[in-house]
Amino acid sequence: MNGKFLCGLLVSLLISGCGDDNTPTEKVLKEQFSNQFHGRLILDSIDIKETSVDGNKRTYAADGLLSTGYDLYTPVASLTDYIVVQKSWDKGKDIKFSATLNSLGNKDTGWKTIFSSLQMSETPKGNPIPNVETDGKYIIMDGAGFDDKINAIKDEYARKKSKLNELNNDIAKVKTNILVINKEIDECWGKGEDGKTQSRYF
Repeated sequence: MNGKFLCGLLVSLLISGCGDDNTPTEKVLKEQFSNQFHGRLILDSIDIKETSVDGNKRTYAADGLLSTGYDLYTPVASLTDYIVVQKSWDKGKDIKFSATLNSLGNKDTGWKTIFSSLQMSETPKGNPIPNVETDGKYIIMDGAGFDDKINAIKDEYARKKSKLNELNNDIAKVKTNILVINKEIDECWGKGEDGKTQSRYF
């Protein structure tokens, strides 16, 4: 009987020791992780193992899963009025990570945590683009309506080219008309006594 009681007491002490007041909660870790990386990385799950203690300062070896806070895009082409981008990373994709976690505080004072030496199984590539799906200057490769947008750009370019050609033709006609008018004006001066054709200049 005494043996069972001692075993139960030992287990109870071990459990309470693993979850003491100095261990930051998962909620705190997720919030401060996101803040540390400005929302670009999100902590999805984490497992921590204590490696050193100094008063209310503790160091942990951490590992788990994270993801990006945004879809990431990479520019692939630049047109006159548009930028063509390609989605290079999906925000829902899991990334395995390991890191060193430094924690200061307890449940009464709150915690300040810092993740360092972050290693990831994959490195997200690209950059977040605010309102990329609604901003008219961006075209997403293979995105919704991609072909329609490209065809619309081609039509717009063809119209502008046609208008430019029309303007160039008008300019050429104006130049020709100016030459004709100048010739007619010169002929109005007639010929001098020497028989030479006069002009407005002499």
